[in-house]
Amino acid sequence: MSFKDILGKPVAVKTLRNTLASGRLSGTYLFSGPAGVGKRFMARTLAKVLNCEKMQEDACEECFSCRKIEAGNHPDLLWIEPAEKSTSISIESIRFLKKDLALKPWEGRRRVVVLIEAERATEEAQNAFLKMLEETPESTLIILTSVKTEGILPTVLSRCKQVRFEGLASMDIQEFLKKRGASAEEAAVLSRLAHGSLGKALSMKEENFLEKRLDVFNHFLDRAYHIDEERDFFSEKEKVGPALDLLTSWYRDLWVVKEGGKEELLLHEDRFADLEKESGHWSTDALFEALSELLLAQDHLEHHVNLKILLSLLARRVKALRG
Repeated sequence: MSFKDILGKPVAVKTLRNTLASGRLSGTYLFSGPAGVGKRFMARTLAKVLNCEKMQEDACEECFSCRKIEAGNHPDLLWIEPAEKSTSISIESIRFLKKDLALKPWEGRRRVVVLIEAERATEEAQNAFLKMLEETPESTLIILTSVKTEGILPTVLSRCKQVRFEGLASMDIQEFLKKRGASAEEAAVLSRLAHGSLGKALSMKEENFLEKRLDVFNHFLDRAYHIDEERDFFSEKEKVGPALDLLTSWYRDLWVVKEGGKEELLLHEDRFADLEKESGHWSTDALFEALSELLLAQDHLEHHVNLKILLSLLARRVKALRG
């Protein structure tokens, strides 16, 4: 995929294309923005354009270099990211990278190094990376991506040209999902719940999200706020977060309905009748408290907690708020 394939043609894409055309490409960039909005895709596209054998303004997608980059086996496109099941990028990864950068590109005109979620690099790793930024050869382009730039050292930030990536329009995501085989109903629901993240929308589609949504609602809302510990989304920590996100979006919609908001503002627009009926049991203040409880529970998930106690208390408190 190339520039012409980028969904929505965001401002970030236009900025980088203009920079390329003018020959003023910086040596180090920071791509910041929400998860799933195209930062990794843009890094790969830039690597293609800089090394495309046809040397034009966009990747040809046909030459040997473009095809190798798309396949993920080009030696001059290096990805550094947290290892699976790891929460950080270690200094060892940076030291390994430094040795590689001392060499000229293996095949292409420009080596491209991409540090995914740079905020997850340890302070020690970021300081080592800072020294690398100060000594970056002209034949190398370094790209950092970040969801939370506050986790990056100011000294590292000051060395980077920052490009902000915003969320995609819901309609763009909806049309993309339909091209990928989603039904009109599924595409509409997923595009609203993705909050501008195509990556999140695609992930939900692959995971049969609509079925899981029904399952979560049935086992919490329809069963008098009962937590069924046998259900995997309430027993496995990595799945509890998405389940709580889903419940938070439900109570957000209840608040919208209670305040007389328009139907098209709802994330679960297809459940409008259920929302309207349920809103009669809630006051605005109670909904605000329920949302606060859900957000607090999500915050507790970041720490070592007993899931059974956390979710049981949540269910009890939310149930008590319902009139």
